[in-house]
Amino acid sequence: MWALMSPAQQGSAVQRIRTLLLFDDPETAPAVERAAADAGVSLNRWYEMHRDWRERRSLASVGTFAALPGTRTQSHHADLQSLVVGVVDSAPKGSVRQLALALGEALGTELGIEPEKRPSYNTLRKFAEDEVRRRDREGAPGNEIMLDCCACMLPHAEGTFVSFLVLDRGSHAVLGAALGSMADSRAGYAQAAQDALGRLTRTPLTDLHWVERVERSQIVLGADEADWSGTREAMADRGLARHLQIATSRRRFGMYVRRLLGDRIGRVRFVPGRTTSGEAHATPTADDVARLGAEIDLHNADLPLVAAAAEARPPSADLIALLEFVAEVPPERRL
Repeated sequence: MWALMSPAQQGSAVQRIRTLLLFDDPETAPAVERAAADAGVSLNRWYEMHRDWRERRSLASVGTFAALPGTRTQSHHADLQSLVVGVVDSAPKGSVRQLALALGEALGTELGIEPEKRPSYNTLRKFAEDEVRRRDREGAPGNEIMLDCCACMLPHAEGTFVSFLVLDRGSHAVLGAALGSMADSRAGYAQAAQDALGRLTRTPLTDLHWVERVERSQIVLGADEADWSGTREAMADRGLARHLQIATSRRRFGMYVRRLLGDRIGRVRFVPGRTTSGEAHATPTADDVARLGAEIDLHNADLPLVAAAAEARPPSADLIALLEFVAEVPPERRL
């Protein structure tokens, strides 16, 4: 397959594989929109490519074997996809017309493409519009849901606990949370999902404008990976596998907590490095659970999107179905 590729296709394949390898490591992973731009693909195409890559690390997974576009305008599409992210980064409040013109200028300053060889204004405008829409969608509640776990420290409590969190990337809201054991993350996430189902029926989360469907969800597995076997198949049976990814890398614990919440919310401090350090984690009491819940209430109430939402819209059926699935305790684990 490699030998049959053109030099341009080989270069594109190498770039995409390099980006995929960086993205697979939590320590080097860029933001998903940056990864897509670096790979020269749309965000939806990136998700498809990354899913294929995780299942089969092959040149076929990166999608560069097909013949490259033949027209001059089409040949610039990968360049435009890569450049438009930086253009909108530099002027996030700019009009679509301003962004389209800036994108054309970037083709000249960044790639040395002469004006007469650049795509038409309408093409530039389309890429600018698509990027603005993508950012609006990515920043909306319910578009990406992350289930993460890591060690934490609670106010007025000794030692560390293991927290299980349901996070919304767009709003940075904590949809649900629980305290449990790394050895039984199925139960920990089940409690967190149950908590999320309850919170979604109360303010401030009922005040948000939720998107119509989940585009991506990820579950960071605990130390009980074997207990999650068959999860993809079970979700496929329920029609939920379209957006699901499962994280099993060695340094996965707290990867989304760090990105979305930082090292604390209120008086709860997250310490991912102590999740699997060998120290014994404390067994939570009802008071500990109440303390965590109170800090989450305060965190969610102060979210900018809660204050900015002009019109409330209920959570999507996708989101509710995902939470209901996670909230179910498998029959073999029930007492």
